[in-house]
Amino acid sequence: MWDKEKITKDNKWVDYNDYMKHDETLFEALTHLNQYGLLFLRNVPDSETSVVDLASRIGTLKDTFYGRTWDVRSKPKAENIAYTPQFLGLHMDLLYTSNPPHLQLLHSLRARTPGGESFFSDSFHAAHQLQRQSASHFRTLCQFPVTYHYHHPTFHYHFTRPVIDLLPYPKYSNPTTMPIHRVNWSPPFQGPFEARIGSNNATSFRSFIAASNAYEKLLSSEENLYEYRLNEGECVIFDNRRVLHARKAFDATKGERWLKGAYVDDDVFFSKLRVLQEKVEGKWQAEGVLREAVR
Repeated sequence: MWDKEKITKDNKWVDYNDYMKHDETLFEALTHLNQYGLLFLRNVPDSETSVVDLASRIGTLKDTFYGRTWDVRSKPKAENIAYTPQFLGLHMDLLYTSNPPHLQLLHSLRARTPGGESFFSDSFHAAHQLQRQSASHFRTLCQFPVTYHYHHPTFHYHFTRPVIDLLPYPKYSNPTTMPIHRVNWSPPFQGPFEARIGSNNATSFRSFIAASNAYEKLLSSEENLYEYRLNEGECVIFDNRRVLHARKAFDATKGERWLKGAYVDDDVFFSKLRVLQEKVEGKWQAEGVLREAVR
């Protein structure tokens, strides 16, 4: 887990050609990505297909209603706040689906507008902070159902989940840490709350508001936010189920800002990581257990 100071010190940059050509480099990169949830690449070719090449090096791309790849650029009458020049707060993608993507890739093709800096925050680190500050707030976020919603003329997605999911089988977890499995945080895409507002539920709702406000304060605190403005030819890969991302507003009248994106599922990522570990180290790990490779 990390805060601004730690990720600034430990942040990893990888050259595109090394990432594409050398399995040892790819293994180091994906190991870092698994540990920190954040990885940057430089010298990425100026091509719309580069993000496909980067994602395919890991495995099969996740095809969603956005397609195998998608563009993040400002447009009129945008159906999604991401396609406007407005500020976009900390969030995760596609929480309104039953299986949100594990990895998100964003390749900067054009970065010619003032503003548009990206922010990242480690939701696991903030959750640990919250538990230390208030066990009741932490418990509320593990229990209260939050609805995520995407309603479009041709697509209508809807899913309810708590902010914090705990591991169902903590026996493989480090006993000195709490077993967080996933964090689900995406206020820009929250739908109507579905908890009935009776006497007990009204109390629960007020508890949720207090807990979510406390958590949001930690997530967006200056000491926890890592800021970086992607330059052209750079790509960021991050864990969409752990690392929150946000974007400052930008002036779309003074230049072009264009990111090309793609998703990769968790099974695909961990499969590749095990294959590489077996090839490079002669062993592989799953569920906290290290196994020798069979030759």
